[in-house]
Amino acid sequence: MSNSRDNHCELFNPSKSRDAVRLAALKRRADVQLVDELYSQLEELYKIRNPSVIREGVSAVLLEKFIKSIYRGKSKDMFGVWAWYPWGKRLIHFLPEALHTELRTARNRNLITLSEQRRYYRARVGVAGLSVGNAVVSNIVHTGGAKYLRIADADVLSGSNMNRIRAGFDLLGVSKTTVAAREVLLVNPFTDLTVFDSGLTEKNIKEFLLEPEPLDIVVDEMDDLYLKIRLRTLARKHGIPVVMAADNGDGVVVDIERFDLDHKRPLMHGDIPEAELLAIRPDTPRPVAARIISRWVRPENIATRMMTSLLELGKTLYTWPQLGNAASMAGSVVSYVVRLIVLGKPVVQGKVVISPEAIFSPVAVIASEYSRHSAVREEFIRKLGL
Repeated sequence: MSNSRDNHCELFNPSKSRDAVRLAALKRRADVQLVDELYSQLEELYKIRNPSVIREGVSAVLLEKFIKSIYRGKSKDMFGVWAWYPWGKRLIHFLPEALHTELRTARNRNLITLSEQRRYYRARVGVAGLSVGNAVVSNIVHTGGAKYLRIADADVLSGSNMNRIRAGFDLLGVSKTTVAAREVLLVNPFTDLTVFDSGLTEKNIKEFLLEPEPLDIVVDEMDDLYLKIRLRTLARKHGIPVVMAADNGDGVVVDIERFDLDHKRPLMHGDIPEAELLAIRPDTPRPVAARIISRWVRPENIATRMMTSLLELGKTLYTWPQLGNAASMAGSVVSYVVRLIVLGKPVVQGKVVISPEAIFSPVAVIASEYSRHSAVREEFIRKLGL
């Protein structure tokens, strides 16, 4: 785990003397950027609670009365909390947690009800793998979910990641956990965030899933097949549902395994004999792992261009191709599934294929592509020995 200054913020309550001393020292520093938009946040909160202002306009007298009632005798500087972000040397003034949550989720109403929002916020969610997982984390946090969040990845941001991770080249070489953590904490500094910046390993995977309390749900976006299987065996044992989305050309393939409902559910939907999966070891050759993953996704579900690309790995392509719009779609879809499961809503189990090509292409194009897909699939199956 990591508690680095690079991926954590520090909260100060100005009403507490020890915090006040530290806060005063930070405010005096010439290199610290102060961001204090508390008044504008309260003004917006007033409008949210008084929707009639859209017709009648804002009454300055009533607005000031409202703000005074919120402050409860405190001055503006002594109200709320200040969050210190050491990596950017920024000190930001926030509303107290309940008001901050009310403000930043106001546009969710009534698409997410207040009771649903509260339950979603209290969820314990883990995301392992922060390429596609970066979009998952972002969507969950921006929709007001998962105050208790665990993220894991051992990689750093590279230039080729920039087609799908929302970051600039100023962050090259920064760990993917840090990139995700910074976004999370700037949106919600009250997040109880645990960072596994060495990724998931045989030693820490139980801690990731179970400590200090078991996760409500885990999202798997790792590349390592052995750890994928290990994660699922532990999740099944402890009744934790697993959701995964594989980007697939312009679309995604979503896997939903409800181990919370069925502790005997076959791993990976039973697509591959469990004995074969449990025989996978960390040193399993990549071609063997690739064949198993292809069988798991199922060749008929893999987009035509993805299959042709996979056949070019090590020839004209050096790594697995991925598109930014597919990663964004995966983030949106997975965060939606996570919310439904956390809220106890009915969710289909198994494999779901989402293909923009199949939705938006004219029928004639789809028919032509299907014919080509069949030929490519036969070659793909033959060359991979599936």
